[in-house]
Amino acid sequence: MSDVCLAYIQYWQFSLTERNWWCSVLRCKMSVVQGLLDKFLVAKASSAESKVFYLKMQGDYYRYLAEVATGANKNSKFACLHVCCSHGLLTLLV
Repeated sequence: MSDVCLAYIQYWQFSLTERNWWCSVLRCKMSVVQGLLDKFLVAKASSAESKVFYLKMQGDYYRYLAEVATGANKNSKFACLHVCCSHGLLTLLV
């Protein structure tokens, strides 16, 4: 979730229940998109450029998830982000 979205949530002062609900909706939607990226787009990318594009997109989604995560879950999302970025860089170098 971007800083703008977090500021928006803070501005409207949603209750904790409402914020948790929005975060769970975002996590659900992003996990669907990540599944599509993993199974179809990254796996079947025909050129290195398109593969790097999809890996960057996937890394961005992990970053968004890390912004709303807490504790160990936050660290695991950042680790996944690192893997996506590293994979994209290696794709460009090959």
